[in-house]
Amino acid sequence: MGTSTHEKLIRTIEVANELEKNIQNLVFFLGDDRESTKKSNYLVNFFRQFQRESLIQENSKFPGTPYEFLELLQKPIKDWGFFNLQDLEQQKIDTDLIILSQTSGVTQEANNLLHEFNSSEEIEAEVILQVLKYCRKHIVTDPSMQEKYVLFRTYLIRNPLVEAKHRNRSINKIFGRDGSFFIEMLHECYENIIGSYKRICPHCGWTLKIKEGEKSCLSRDCIESYQSNTGLDEKYAFNERKHKRRTLEIIQRTTVIPGLQELKLAELLQQNKFEIVLYPNLEADGDIQILPFANSKQVINIDVKNYSSPIALARKLLRDSDKSNLKDCIIAVPSDKGSNSYINLTMRYLSDRGLEGVTIKRFQTIIDELKSIRKEKKDVSDIFA
Repeated sequence: MGTSTHEKLIRTIEVANELEKNIQNLVFFLGDDRESTKKSNYLVNFFRQFQRESLIQENSKFPGTPYEFLELLQKPIKDWGFFNLQDLEQQKIDTDLIILSQTSGVTQEANNLLHEFNSSEEIEAEVILQVLKYCRKHIVTDPSMQEKYVLFRTYLIRNPLVEAKHRNRSINKIFGRDGSFFIEMLHECYENIIGSYKRICPHCGWTLKIKEGEKSCLSRDCIESYQSNTGLDEKYAFNERKHKRRTLEIIQRTTVIPGLQELKLAELLQQNKFEIVLYPNLEADGDIQILPFANSKQVINIDVKNYSSPIALARKLLRDSDKSNLKDCIIAVPSDKGSNSYINLTMRYLSDRGLEGVTIKRFQTIIDELKSIRKEKKDVSDIFA
């Protein structure tokens, strides 16, 4: 087993993407003349550094030429002898991961991993920021902007695939005099579906790519969903007559997929008879606000985070703290991800870098503690300080 961490893996995937995006760089990379080396300097530097690190790791495979490096990218990373497999497993990274497919370039699984580790800023699509800005501007004179923003965002989450046109009459009824603005913004969130699709993703509802028998979508949750639905029955059939447009990829990645977990927790809370507000104060107070209950007059603000890797979550929180954007919220993580080791590792990573006072809880823990407060008439601040 090697000693290189997940950070080196992420950099390796980035380089593989650069090779795929610009085939000319690959020619330069493989060339011997000085001009070629100069034009692909960053690729050459990475390759040489990789060679040096391989030499000092006892069982690491050594790529003597760029061709051998490309061959290595097509093998499971657990077979490289280069990476610390314990570190990868701690980061919830599949050690059977292959970075480069023989037929379709950088694999979707590798790109999904790259996206998760590089999305710590959670960059919003420009159209979502426009809607948020519009609502914040008008909410002083029109308090219904809070509800309209929730409707706009949840519409996207629940409708990743739509007919050719949004039904203007029904949307105008929802958004009232602001209907034309929200209709325009919705149109900008979608694109025409080009190409042939047979299935939709069981997790996020987007178009599912199937190439040479391999399925791919946009997140690790998506991968797990279609691996557990191997048959992909008619429930997930793509309807060419009905499905004419889909959300833009950036909308699907930054709004729809994260939003699925936000709505999941919201529904769990409502099923347990807790009153909530989605995206309270136009997201300034997190994703979900639990209204006062029992003897308490205190609201509880929750920010939902859906990172498979505890380090990716910790980096997001650190970045928010550095920019003074860290909200005064309970950080909620899905129960299937938020094991004790996941939460402890995240907290330790934060503490080692000087960030204290963050509370992270799994969905089910939040539900159980709220029910306990209600049953035993405890003070909310005893648990949710």
